[in-house]
Amino acid sequence: MDKMNKKGFIGDLLDLFYLIGGTVVIILVASLALNTAVSANNQKTLFSVAEFERVNSAINNLRVSLDEGNDIDPRNIDNMIKDSKAYQGKIITTCLDYQDKTGCESDPIKVAVNSCAWDGERCENSLQPKANQINCQDYKTEEQCSTEELKGSCVWGGKECLKVLE
Repeated sequence: MDKMNKKGFIGDLLDLFYLIGGTVVIILVASLALNTAVSANNQKTLFSVAEFERVNSAINNLRVSLDEGNDIDPRNIDNMIKDSKAYQGKIITTCLDYQDKTGCESDPIKVAVNSCAWDGERCENSLQPKANQINCQDYKTEEQCSTEELKGSCVWGGKECLKVLE
């Protein structure tokens, strides 16, 4: 009888170890799955918060620009907000948002319709068009459209000067 009790005890002990091992494996798998899901949701949330902050800052930049008496075309506001980006920790929406001469003149965010120019104390829109912002329809003849300055940007289409698609 004593041998039967030992075999039964060892069998019960092995069952207990299998149960504990199985439980540990199930907990580890569940923990890994939940941790992965939470991490993915954290990334999504952080991106959403950053996007909200960018849009909020862009709107505030435009509001300040309007308060200073600058003209902003209402049809371009959505595009200006969409195209705003962070540069040196600040959201840049218009040329006025650049804080230094280097950033202003290089316009790394490409917010200017023409180009940005430093006037000594602040950044403003320049009247010189950038190469990628040339309005080809302003040129009315084939000779005007075919100048070296416009080469690669505009092409004569028979009746009008057309912009080359990039």
